[in-house]
Amino acid sequence: MRAQIVEASMALFHQGGERAVSMRALARQLGISTMALYTYFPTKAHLMHHIWADMLRLACAQGELAGAESPCDWSRLDACLQGFLSYWMDHPDHLREILAAWQAETDGRGYPPWFGAQRVQLDLLLRPLSGQAGQEEALLDVCRDQVLSQILGTQMLLLARANESRAAQQGLIECATQAALASLRHRLGCQAAIAG
Repeated sequence: MRAQIVEASMALFHQGGERAVSMRALARQLGISTMALYTYFPTKAHLMHHIWADMLRLACAQGELAGAESPCDWSRLDACLQGFLSYWMDHPDHLREILAAWQAETDGRGYPPWFGAQRVQLDLLLRPLSGQAGQEEALLDVCRDQVLSQILGTQMLLLARANESRAAQQGLIECATQAALASLRHRLGCQAAIAG
């Protein structure tokens, strides 16, 4: 039943954003009582966490699919970032909702709880690139935060340029991922020189 509730709430969300997802409308659509919903999700916010996590999962899946055929760690990271950003280019309404939820839940401080799986995925992509012994975890944290801040900035630019052509937006994505990789290579190169 939990999966049916999430699926129905996603359908409501796609129709009208977070405002369209009410516990009453959801219960009516599923043919159950509103109180029955609360046995699965204690609050609307809890239900929305599942929606945000599902959207991020879809974006990451698009990134993983794009990077699956890549021959090396750097090109895999590049393809995954481009695939992830392309999802948001294709779904600007989802991006607006996700960024608003992030701001509302964290007040601009830290990561929301529903973002954890995506951080883990990024760590898995970065770990082979940042493998200096003894400093791996600290360096991984810095690299992850660097990439996330660059990707977040690109997401904001995609929203600002939502009315531009697809080619222009794709060009922005390619430039942004190249810049993110170049700064990451620079950071890792400097770190390797210090460690060596």
